[in-house]
Amino acid sequence: MKKFLFLTLSIFLLFLPITLFAEDINSTLSYKNIKDEFSQTVGKMISVKEGSFHWKDNIEKAVYLTPYLISETEITQRAYFEVMGENPSYFTNPDKSSFYANSYKPFNRINTDNRPVENIKFLDAIKFCNSLSLKEGFEKVYSIDGDIVSIDENKNGYRLPTEAQWVWAAMSCSDSPYLEYSGREKATKKESGDYVWFRENCYEGNPWELFKQPDFGTKKVKSKAPNSLGLYDMSGNVWEWVFDSYAEDGKREVGKNPICNSNSLYRVLKGGSWLSGANYITIDYRKKVLSDFSNYLIGFRVVRVLN
Repeated sequence: MKKFLFLTLSIFLLFLPITLFAEDINSTLSYKNIKDEFSQTVGKMISVKEGSFHWKDNIEKAVYLTPYLISETEITQRAYFEVMGENPSYFTNPDKSSFYANSYKPFNRINTDNRPVENIKFLDAIKFCNSLSLKEGFEKVYSIDGDIVSIDENKNGYRLPTEAQWVWAAMSCSDSPYLEYSGREKATKKESGDYVWFRENCYEGNPWELFKQPDFGTKKVKSKAPNSLGLYDMSGNVWEWVFDSYAEDGKREVGKNPICNSNSLYRVLKGGSWLSGANYITIDYRKKVLSDFSNYLIGFRVVRVLN
């Protein structure tokens, strides 16, 4: 009997290290699926399930994300004004143009309330997130000291998506190698126009004649098809700030809920804009920009993490 117990215990101890160290990190992500929510200010917040994917420049180590909510659309001019009491956008009605050829008069634009807000600096987006959190009864996520931004991961308020969260949502929670644009798998460049406002369907023709059209520039949100997760304009319309400090390709953070906040001068833009060529609206493309830079091509969307 003692010999039998000793043999049994030996076998158990032999396989114990395998049991402990062969555990996949996915098995630790035992969160319940969350449901979509609705914000009175920014509209529908789409639930994004937990999962994993690989950066294209690092196929050996995976990124693992727990569930979160992400805004269905880019933040609109109406929502930004409701929260911040101002609208920095160029494509307002009338717009902020001033050309000799038009006697220095601005042009009238349509659907401006429902176009994405633009001309946004990184810190503008951060301040919006904090103000929106307080407006809707949540905790502020960010602390701001001059140009230095600190994040409290335990707070439940609104925040910018990390680059990993943005990519996972743009891919509709799929690590498919065929998904180049945020729409559907294996979409051709022509077919991507069903989902994306970009140079080929926004800026073809005589530039001055185009500029005079009331719908020139950014486009009304939800005027193209969403990706299969239900998100609009993840590619095109306006570039979107993500929270991460810029890290060179191959050096992006991996592991569980990765985030890079070195408070460097450079941050990351994703998704391309209505003026971008097809190469710049791909999911993996990332633009390195100074955090205090803004123009009429840059906006953002928000997420909320449920702790």
